[in-house]
Amino acid sequence: MENKIMLGNISLKVSNFLSLTISMTIMQLVNNIHLGTLIVLGSLFFYYYIPQENHQGFKNVLIAGIAGMMAFLIMNISNVFPWVTALILGTICCFFFFYNKYWNLTGPGPFFLVMISCISGVHKYINAYTTTESIFYLSIGVIISIILAAINEFIFDHFQIMKKPSNSNKIRFKVDKVSSDIIIKSFVYGFAVFLSYYIGQNLGILNYYWVVIACSSILQAKSMSHAFKRHQNYVLGTIVGCVISYAILSINFSPIIISILLIIFNSLIYWKINTNFLVGNFFTTPMAILISKLSNPMLNNEAIPERFAAILIGTTIGIVSVYVLNYLQKKCI
Repeated sequence: MENKIMLGNISLKVSNFLSLTISMTIMQLVNNIHLGTLIVLGSLFFYYYIPQENHQGFKNVLIAGIAGMMAFLIMNISNVFPWVTALILGTICCFFFFYNKYWNLTGPGPFFLVMISCISGVHKYINAYTTTESIFYLSIGVIISIILAAINEFIFDHFQIMKKPSNSNKIRFKVDKVSSDIIIKSFVYGFAVFLSYYIGQNLGILNYYWVVIACSSILQAKSMSHAFKRHQNYVLGTIVGCVISYAILSINFSPIIISILLIIFNSLIYWKINTNFLVGNFFTTPMAILISKLSNPMLNNEAIPERFAAILIGTTIGIVSVYVLNYLQKKCI
């Protein structure tokens, strides 16, 4: 039994490694490095794969990947009307949060869906005129993650490796079964994402989607005390990550070396983020900055204080939003 569990863990870790390695290799081969990074981002949807009974883990990757591409497409089109982008993003995220909570899905929740949507709204080279090309590159990464999830399903079934019980509800929507708690949480989540995007954009923060991602991470906390702990770990992890990023950016690495570093950091995050949120966040900052570096080779150390400011603002908005949520929940009980 222990040997089978070990085989399952190895299979998942190797697949996570391969998801980024394959996508990075393809990215190096395409002519447009800006849009090529979307392949890498799409491959991160492998994080949604958690082996579950009834193949629910594979279904989650498939659903999350399709939902991510749909959100990306909607945000792409919304770039024609920049003044409504934040509002559309908040609405999309409200729906994603509701979807995850109502059907009790496991995995990162709406986190990567929020990230993909935000990136579509932030980068100027991703717009309504590059929609087809952007979706194509993103879909390559998503397909990579889906294929690797399918391979793992085969390995787990063939070797009869124990999967986690599936707690997901059947995808049937009934109004009378929707609790007010889920509605309140979804609304607060959507509004917090809207607010963080709007504030980050108007403050002129470099890659202001970092503000939204930090806010989203705090909003996934289960309680107020959990939110404060995540906030503390996120900020401490960012400080360490900024030091690592400074050391890396001080050396003029080639895109290939940067790609190798990204693969290493992604593997470390995958191994640690669920067991040790603090240590896992040591590597999220250098990974985020290096992905931006690939998109913008001129980017240097100025990204580090911008990243730290974005995390502080985003996590603060997240903490305030969790407090408001707790207040609204008490008033409705």
